[in-house]
Amino acid sequence: MTRKVFPFFLVQAVLFLTAAALAEDGRPAAPVDEAAVPVWDAMIEVAGDGYRLSVPSAWRAMDMRSYGLAEYFEASGRLLPAIHNGGPVIVTVFLTSFGADSLERAKDSIIGGYTENPDRVFPDGFSHEEREFSLSGMRRAYLLNTRFYRRSKGLHQSRYDLIAFSRQSRRAFVYTLSVQYSDSSYAFEDDYQLESVAGRLFSYFQLD
Repeated sequence: MTRKVFPFFLVQAVLFLTAAALAEDGRPAAPVDEAAVPVWDAMIEVAGDGYRLSVPSAWRAMDMRSYGLAEYFEASGRLLPAIHNGGPVIVTVFLTSFGADSLERAKDSIIGGYTENPDRVFPDGFSHEEREFSLSGMRRAYLLNTRFYRRSKGLHQSRYDLIAFSRQSRRAFVYTLSVQYSDSSYAFEDDYQLESVAGRLFSYFQLD
C-alpha cells in the first residue's frame, strides 16, 4: 500500500498561518512564562548594607546612589521583548530604603506615595493589589502592584514593589520591578506573567 506524504512546505505554511491568526492582535497566542526563561540560569549575588539579592548576570548594573537608589539594574532587551505594539519595553529594577517603625507603616507609606507623582495617570482612578510575601527565614513582607500611564514617556507602566522591614536597623526596604510598554489595556501583565516574574526576582532578596 502506498503512503501519501503531506508535503513539508504545506505543513510549515499551515503552522505559520495558524500562528499569524492567533497573534494578529499583537498579543502572544498564550501567556509567556518569563520567570522560566534561560536568563535566570546565570545569576550574580549583590550584597549591601543589611541585604543580599541576586539578579541575572545579563542585566546591566548602574550606579544610581546619587539618586538615593542603593541598587539599580537595567534589563530592557534582556527580559521580556524589546518592542511591543511598536513601542519600547523598558525594564528596570531598583532598591531603596528608608527609616520606618513597622512593616505595616512602611507598606502604607509606599501605597500613599504612588499618587504623589503628577506624571502618573491612573486608569479608572488609583488602584493597587497587595499580598503577603515570605522572605527566607520566614520573614514577612508585602508584594504590591499598581499600574499607570506616564505622561513624560507616553508609555504605560506596571510596577511591582517588595516591601520588607528590618527590626534590627528600623529600616524598610523597597525592591522594585518597573516595566513600561505600549498597551493601554495592561494585558501585557498577563501575557508575560509579570507577577510571576516579580515573584521570582523577589525570592532572591534577603535581609541580613
